[in-house]
Amino acid sequence: MMVEIRIAQDADKKEWDRIISESPHGTIFHEWKWLEIIQKHTHMQFYPLIAIQNNIPIGIIPLFYQKIGIIKMVFSPPPGTSLFFLGPILINFENQKQHQQ
Repeated sequence: MMVEIRIAQDADKKEWDRIISESPHGTIFHEWKWLEIIQKHTHMQFYPLIAIQNNIPIGIIPLFYQKIGIIKMVFSPPPGTSLFFLGPILINFENQKQHQQ
């Protein structure tokens, strides 16, 4: 099955937060409003990636971009935020893992 990954738009905010609430691995810091706060205080560009399979959102990846000179960097979570985990979140990850075995 093919998975499309695209940058989520403002219209995707509710869907983003729904994915977080349905995943056992989602945290309050994955929610859209918190990610916007992180962007504001880190001065990094927030890139909310959303994964879609068969026209159904299946996961999210919150990324933060920073360019210093010629060096381009992507973080999740950004340094200096005291967040230990802010990586990708998938819906029904455990069920998908069982089907692949």
